[in-house]
Amino acid sequence: MKRRVCIITEKEEELRRFIIEDLHSGATIYESIGAYNMQKRNEIIAIVDKAEYQKLMNYISREDPHAFITRCQISAISRSGSNEECDTTVVKGRNIHGNLR
Repeated sequence: MKRRVCIITEKEEELRRFIIEDLHSGATIYESIGAYNMQKRNEIIAIVDKAEYQKLMNYISREDPHAFITRCQISAISRSGSNEECDTTVVKGRNIHGNLR
């Protein structure tokens, strides 16, 4: 089963390179704005399998333990969109937008 992992980090470029070069995967980057203080940040979204997820989480724990991460289980992926069993879980995080824990 795949997971959609959404990450907000201060080490965006390093994480992007890790996903592309080490996991040999892709990612999408969205601009996000915190509702509390209107601060702009980029959110990196990647679809990963179980092994990639473990590598990704180990990397983030080592390189930016304060990153804000949510994950969602993906039941199917198609070109028209993914079918998600979206029980979104906040994995860990800190207050980087002013409204995140």
